[in-house]
Amino acid sequence: MPKNDASRHRAPMRGAEQIQQYCLAGNATITLLSQKTGQRFTYRFRKKEQTSGNPVWFIGLLAGPDNQSSYKYIGYVAGPQHRLQWSRKSCAGQDAPSWRALLWFWRSITETAAIPPMLEVWHEGKCGRCGRALTVPLSIERGIGPECWEIIGGAIEPARMAAE
Repeated sequence: MPKNDASRHRAPMRGAEQIQQYCLAGNATITLLSQKTGQRFTYRFRKKEQTSGNPVWFIGLLAGPDNQSSYKYIGYVAGPQHRLQWSRKSCAGQDAPSWRALLWFWRSITETAAIPPMLEVWHEGKCGRCGRALTVPLSIERGIGPECWEIIGGAIEPARMAAE
């Protein structure tokens, strides 16, 4: 395996606050895996700065075999409350399992601040902000590299993160 292959550092994420911070870092990819059904969905969050100063995160659903380019728009996160929104341009309807899973996940981490016990959330081994491969164990655990951690303000302390 090549040394720069980030997939060797894929890791489950724990703690709703940590996961939300990772998703909103600007360049994050997560996979949701149901332990109950075995079904999984992969989503890519991309931050776009707006002229209003309020960022929007566009979310893509992995909908094909190429995990670099097979993402299709499914929704977005916006506003000070980081509300998840569906639109008519979404690749999936509001009743589609991929949308319902994303909505359930997002509400869990933003409204109840908890990860449902039958859900695993994985990052792909790359920094959620800049996309570089993660190699330091603490960075792998939180999904964000040390330089980016400082830039975004690193709100979660490692000891607290481990307790969540």
